[in-house]
Amino acid sequence: MAVQWFPGGPTVFNLDRANLLASPFPPFLAGPQAATSSTTSRYRLRWNRLNIWNDFPNQVIAHWNSVPLHDQNALVATQNKLQGRWQSIAENPRILNEDDVKACIREYPLICHGHAANSHRGAPLPSDAHATFYPCGGGAGSWNLAGVLDFVLHYVDTVTALIEAKNPWLVTPQSINEVLNGLALALSMLTNRRCSDCRRTSGSSCGRANIWLHGPQ
Repeated sequence: MAVQWFPGGPTVFNLDRANLLASPFPPFLAGPQAATSSTTSRYRLRWNRLNIWNDFPNQVIAHWNSVPLHDQNALVATQNKLQGRWQSIAENPRILNEDDVKACIREYPLICHGHAANSHRGAPLPSDAHATFYPCGGGAGSWNLAGVLDFVLHYVDTVTALIEAKNPWLVTPQSINEVLNGLALALSMLTNRRCSDCRRTSGSSCGRANIWLHGPQ
């Protein structure tokens, strides 16, 4: 007699939080006939201040060193399931546009974050509280933000981070450096509704709005 499949059965975790967070993201290559442009927003809001997050790696290491050992060693994910997700991205020959890039983010980084930080599929929670990684859309799914961005980190009643996915073969380290050096204006700022109502190009229309950039060196 065949064993009945039960979708609500217990999940067996065999990958601890430390190894999950240390695992590399899957690589992918732009497929043939990849998109030659990125999406643009109808909102044209400027940032008041642009900051380079120079100490991002050091802050990550400092935080991880403060995490209790029982949190680091807790089993939070199933290795073969994550390997299947990883491989499906690495072997995908049809990553052609931003929607494909966003699908890759939903398929692996978002799931890893859920396992490590938010008790995805019943994984043990860490001792400290963490925001949840969500896809973001228009309307009710936008957290009252101006414009339509791709992902957010959300905790209780606060959006703690805005995340935009871009085609990596178009938004390159060189183009990011051009923005930082004032040679190009390639980014638009998504901020709260009171800023969008102003519809001005002046940076002063978005009081105390900042953007932090962290990307490949």
